[in-house]
Amino acid sequence: MKNSKSLMIARMGITATLYVLTTVVFAPISVGPVQFRISEALCILPLVFPECAIGLTIGCIISNLALSTPLDVLIGGFATFVSGLLTLWIGLKIKNDVIKLIVGALPPILINALLVPLTFLVFTDGFVGYAINVSTVFIGQLTTIGTLGTLIYFSLLKHKNKGK
Repeated sequence: MKNSKSLMIARMGITATLYVLTTVVFAPISVGPVQFRISEALCILPLVFPECAIGLTIGCIISNLALSTPLDVLIGGFATFVSGLLTLWIGLKIKNDVIKLIVGALPPILINALLVPLTFLVFTDGFVGYAINVSTVFIGQLTTIGTLGTLIYFSLLKHKNKGK
């Protein structure tokens, strides 16, 4: 029963729901050029549960539909999908838990830092505005994934290892 399809589907749904709820509850800091999207801490989930990559993507798209622009729905959804798949792949390839977390946190931090600011280009002045937004999104991603994501990751590992 541990690896059943229904359990995987439930994890995807719970992940999407948690992502949306967290993004909406913290809406004032979840969107815009300077953002600390608390829900991004969940981006480490594919390291432990591969199916959560899809839940993250669904949650991001729904959140952006509710709070952001159509361009952010496309770019943010794409960024989350790609970083989720890369994080999943890293989770499958690296066995050491600490190295897995460090390397696995890089895709959502870097991909979002580079892609999400594209949604603000219409509001900024070319490359300088883009570069500033890259740095602010990077700091937000690094902060949420580096702190809350790390706590979530090691809590899940501790819980998952108890079941073995």
